[in-house]
Amino acid sequence: MSTNFEFKNLVEPDYRRPYLGAISCGFPSPAADFKRKRIDINKILVNLPDNCIVRRVNGNDLAHLGISHADVLVFNKTKFPFLNKIILCIIDGQQMVMRVTNYDVLKEVVIHGVLETHIIRCYRSRELEKYDKSGDLLIETDINDELMVNPLAIYYARASGNCLNNLSISHGDIIVINRSLELKTNSIAACTVDGGFTAKRVELFKDHALLHPANPAFKTIELNEYNQFIIWGVIQDIIKRY
Repeated sequence: MSTNFEFKNLVEPDYRRPYLGAISCGFPSPAADFKRKRIDINKILVNLPDNCIVRRVNGNDLAHLGISHADVLVFNKTKFPFLNKIILCIIDGQQMVMRVTNYDVLKEVVIHGVLETHIIRCYRSRELEKYDKSGDLLIETDINDELMVNPLAIYYARASGNCLNNLSISHGDIIVINRSLELKTNSIAACTVDGGFTAKRVELFKDHALLHPANPAFKTIELNEYNQFIIWGVIQDIIKRY
């Protein structure tokens, strides 16, 4: 079993709610083991709101850029559009997203921002599958509305390692874990196996389960009645910073 993929800075978000003290409810949180500074997701993703544009993608027209339907993009108005950067721009009066392949292209567009954060929707619910009837490619949205589907069940972690590279989870990415989501086959679960904290794609059977890494360098883990297996939640979103 590989423990090369782990979570650091595993902390629950600060919701500005009154603290009533510790209450044991039979489901311990791994956050209790880490006495570190909380992750403020708004400060990380939208440090200066006036300089950022947040949009949710409607449709699959940006698939060639590695961007899927329902993904959330945060553009920074102050960054320079270097080569290979993805930008939000206006072409012939329409809002578009494109990659900068040469600087001559920039003479023909009005640049609104450079992609700074890409939120990949890892867990697909019925709501995420729906297309907006407006037909617009990009829809104005809010980070909290997108990530805090069930605030009391959400916490964040930072990925360390490379065993899920093929699922777009890279070292340093911020992972959004939701304890309220149903665990299904092909869900990516944040879990502990025999005391080691990891994240794997889950395949469920009647009498056992398999935990698949997304990196072929690591082996599949077969779980049985002798393993100590605890699921902390299902990975809902992957936050990439550029």
